[in-house]
Amino acid sequence: MSRGIATIRSTWDRSRQSRAHSLAPLLVIGALATMSAHQVIAQSTAEASSSSAGTLEEIIVIATKRSMDIQDVPISMSALSNQDIVRNRILTLDDLAVNVPSLTFLGNTTTENYLSIRGATTLDDSTGTDQGVSLYIDDIVRTGVADTTPDLYDLDHAEVLKGPQGTLFGRNATGGVVSLYTANPTFAPEAKVEATYGNFNLAELKGVINAPIIDDRLAMRVAVTEHHLDAWVKDPVLGRKLGSEDRQSARGKLLFTPNDDLRALVGAEYQRSHGSRTDWLFGDFQPQLDSPLLFGRDAVSTGAAGSADQQIWGTSARIDWKNALGTLTSISGFRHVDAHDYSFLTADPQNVGSADYTSQDKQFTQEIRLASLDNKKLTWVGGLYYLNSSKSRPIEVVLNVIPGSLLDFVVGPGLTPYLQHVGQNTHTISYAGFGEATYALLDALKLTLGGRYTYETKTGFSASDASGPVIGLNGAAGYQGSWSAFTPRGTLSYQPVSDLLTYITVSRGFQGGGFNTQGSTVASLSTPFKPELVMNYETGFKFTGLEHRLQVNVAAFLDRYTQLQIIAFVPTTFGFSTTNAGAADIKGIEAEIAAVPMRWLNLGVSYSYLSSKFTSYVIDNGPGVPPTDYTNNQVPYVPKHSVTFRGELNFEAPNRGKINVGGDYSYRSATQLDAGNDFAQFILDRTVWHGMINLHASWATAGERLTFVAWCKNLRNIEYTTTASDGAFILVTPGEGSDPNNKVYTIHPNPPRTFGVTLRARF
Repeated sequence: MSRGIATIRSTWDRSRQSRAHSLAPLLVIGALATMSAHQVIAQSTAEASSSSAGTLEEIIVIATKRSMDIQDVPISMSALSNQDIVRNRILTLDDLAVNVPSLTFLGNTTTENYLSIRGATTLDDSTGTDQGVSLYIDDIVRTGVADTTPDLYDLDHAEVLKGPQGTLFGRNATGGVVSLYTANPTFAPEAKVEATYGNFNLAELKGVINAPIIDDRLAMRVAVTEHHLDAWVKDPVLGRKLGSEDRQSARGKLLFTPNDDLRALVGAEYQRSHGSRTDWLFGDFQPQLDSPLLFGRDAVSTGAAGSADQQIWGTSARIDWKNALGTLTSISGFRHVDAHDYSFLTADPQNVGSADYTSQDKQFTQEIRLASLDNKKLTWVGGLYYLNSSKSRPIEVVLNVIPGSLLDFVVGPGLTPYLQHVGQNTHTISYAGFGEATYALLDALKLTLGGRYTYETKTGFSASDASGPVIGLNGAAGYQGSWSAFTPRGTLSYQPVSDLLTYITVSRGFQGGGFNTQGSTVASLSTPFKPELVMNYETGFKFTGLEHRLQVNVAAFLDRYTQLQIIAFVPTTFGFSTTNAGAADIKGIEAEIAAVPMRWLNLGVSYSYLSSKFTSYVIDNGPGVPPTDYTNNQVPYVPKHSVTFRGELNFEAPNRGKINVGGDYSYRSATQLDAGNDFAQFILDRTVWHGMINLHASWATAGERLTFVAWCKNLRNIEYTTTASDGAFILVTPGEGSDPNNKVYTIHPNPPRTFGVTLRARF
């Protein structure tokens, strides 16, 4: 929803700051549970590190820019293998968040989605604002809010790093990093085909071809997908269903190894999607001027159909050269995003409000790093990083004002339709140098020290104009600014025996400064805000015992944020501006247990407890107006309790086949949806996961040449939402609007129960 709509709403009730879509860097603490119960061997090392049946898998991760057993890495993190991803039908980041309790995916539209870990979330889609959680795929960052819908087919593994990662990953990783690795070519011929059919006429066809071109020198890997889902949301107003999906993707890689010391990998990818979409409503009354409204997930009453289109492509190149000092690595990446989304402010019969979003992003990144040889008393990694990003995001909002409504009273009789256009273009350049070293003080005691210096600039031009004499809605300005930050990390780890690692970490992260590119005045457009900073204090231990049949990992932390980037209402301009105001503390405990009590039984549980509050958050509303004080309020989008139970049975089938039956159960407590903590209780109740159950059962022939799978996601068909915005003000009469109990919210609920069968074949 554009900033102009929020401006109109503010003239109705300035004291309410509850518009979830435009709250700026509210530090949304994602729950913190660590590793998944069935975690991962990276596919590239699976043959070398696979464990024997009846024990937990060894987990190899790349969180420290070198391959290490996850139990030896003094970082709180989760990892999922290719097997986990396939078995649990993890197709999108939304699916990944369901399987990682510490991760929250806040989905709004095709062109706007957000990730949250440990409270770092910036619900602002403007081009001049950055996010607090970074998404990397094959070590290449994705910076745009319209570039967070990758197809997760043929992944090698996924890593979710918790807490500030400012030393090795840099800017905009205050909450953490989601790092995905796709499968690389090998010199062993391989072909895979997968077909799926499910309810809502779900149809998927996927395939992988891996082939050596020149023995031990050149190999290729190609993965393609086709996904179709029928519309499933009933709309009696239109007399049709909405919510269809059609998506295609392709990814190709070439691996060149001219000798044992040099390895070059080049790749390209393409993704296209199209669908009909809608927004949903949930409320506790029917407005007399625009009804009947349908509430819930399975039906809507919108007077028009939305649409979503996306085309994304990218290229990458990676070179690894082993030499006397270690391994020199160069990673280059280019991305191009073109996405369009037509949606509605409320799903109502008269189609009062609509919004047209377009995202056109381009970015180039380059990293060069040198990692020392392993197994030395002193190991280190250092490098340089460069980012060049251009983002354009025009937004057009139309309001067909209902005569006699509160909105009619605010904007003025006869001013319909009300039209606002926001044009925003931002160019970002960032440079960084980083280094980290680990020294073994004793055989069991290691000290890690590192730091990163980042310098960035942002330039651009934005304009806002509206059709009517509404105060503060017209302005245009160019802007230019630069910022720098140093983000160190220090860790002391103690490993008295190979099965037990303890650690203490102090680290710093920052989220880049920027501009209010959706501002409504020249002053708001051209006035920069500073970077947001966080200090992290963490301690934990990782234990493996009972002959590698038990793992217990526990971490406790405190994240202390300052210079919060907050979107606040400015009464003098009737607009919103992002400023640095306030502070927040986020502290919690996370624990995960994985066990193989019997050869045929795997069990796991993840739990996190999170306490969050604004330690200082006061909004200056101008002369003569009392300030708004949110100090001690809970940070939005943070469940206090998150727990997931997992279990799987493994049996031998005739002819050396395998039978697996498993599932998981997840619960998450309620979350606040705004800094004021004043959303209605009935909508807060909708943020609770009342027991999400996913099930799967599979039968595979010897060597898994043929696998048949039956699966069900969201077995109990529970309904929850992760975001909501108050849309009553454009639907109600002045009399209805004067009653604070009359609420209608626009929400984005989770998918309904889905089930189906999948057939996989390997050749």
